[in-house]
Amino acid sequence: MIILLMRSVGAVWLVLILATVLSWLLFWASGDRAAAGAPVSSATILIVAFVKARLIALHFMEVREAPKAMRALLDVYCVVVCGVLVYLLVEGA
Repeated sequence: MIILLMRSVGAVWLVLILATVLSWLLFWASGDRAAAGAPVSSATILIVAFVKARLIALHFMEVREAPKAMRALLDVYCVVVCGVLVYLLVEGA
């Protein structure tokens, strides 16, 4: 297990698992209520999902080995799409 975590992919896998647990806990903490905190937890879950998507693209789809323009395009895509969705989520609440 220690050898797996010493590799980059193993460490990223562990971060992805922890991010999934964080999202799950945030979901259950918000519950079924439509309180003021629900959009905040939903936005946080959405941001965590985009961070996970970026990590998967970089480390498991080998985008980190791609030219800088492609990596920049991935970053811009993640920030813009996540930003628009968070904005719509918060404004719609």
